[in-house]
Amino acid sequence: MAPSINFPPFRSAAIETLDGSNWPTWSLRITTLLHMNSLKAHIMRDTLTSGDTEWSSKEEIILGVLEMYCQKDIWTSVSVSTKLQTCKLKWDKLKELYEGIRSMSMFNTWVALTSTMLDESTSMLPQFQKLNDACIILKNNSMEISNLQFSFILIKALQDSYSAVASTILVVGETKEMKPQMIQDHILNEEGRRSGASTSLNMIAPIKKKGDRMDKSKIKCFYCQKMGHKSTKYHKKKWDVEEKEKKGER
Repeated sequence: MAPSINFPPFRSAAIETLDGSNWPTWSLRITTLLHMNSLKAHIMRDTLTSGDTEWSSKEEIILGVLEMYCQKDIWTSVSVSTKLQTCKLKWDKLKELYEGIRSMSMFNTWVALTSTMLDESTSMLPQFQKLNDACIILKNNSMEISNLQFSFILIKALQDSYSAVASTILVVGETKEMKPQMIQDHILNEEGRRSGASTSLNMIAPIKKKGDRMDKSKIKCFYCQKMGHKSTKYHKKKWDVEEKEKKGER
C-alpha cells in the first residue's frame, strides 16, 4: 500500500502557514503531525533506515506538506537549491533562517507585524493573538514596539469597512492614553455588533425602567403559551380560577 498521511480532524490542530515570524508554533505543529504519522525521522536524519523501502515515497509526502504550509517565497528559498535535496536538509535550512533571534527572523517578524491587514471575513481574536505574539517576540529580542506604535499598526490594519471605528478611536482618544487592548476591544465590539446581539462581547440587555413601554408582540403567556399578552392579563385564566374556587378546587 502506498504511504499516506492523516491529518487530525479537530480544528484546534489546524496548521498555520509559515510566514517567517511564527516558526515556534509552526514547527511544533508540523513536527507533531509527522510524529503522529510515523514520519518524524525524515526531518531528523537523511539516510535510509534499515528495512524501510518506502523512504523516498514518504519523503515526497513530507515535501508536499512542507510546501503546502509555507508561504511561496519562503518555500522557494529552500526548494530551488540543488544542495537541499532531502526533507531534513530543507527543514534544517528553514530552522536556520526563521528560528531564534537571527536578523532574518526578526526582520520577517517586524514586516509581518507592520504590514498586516485584518481579514473581516474571519474571527478577529486569533488575528489579534498572532499580532500580540509578534510583539512579544520583538520585545524579547530588544525590538520592543511601543503601545502607541502598536495602536497605530492595528488601526492601519483595518479594512475600509471599519473606517468609522478607526475615525472614532482617533478623534475621541488621547494619543498618550492610546492602548492596543483598547483598540482591540473597539474592533471586537464592532465585530460582535455586526454578527448580532447574541455574539457581541459586551452586549448587555438594557434595564427596563418603570414607565418604559414593552413590545407586546414579544411577550409570551405562560398559561396558554401564545404571544401577545401576559398570563396575569389572560381572561380565560381568570375565569378558570374563579370556576375552581366555586367548586372548592385548588
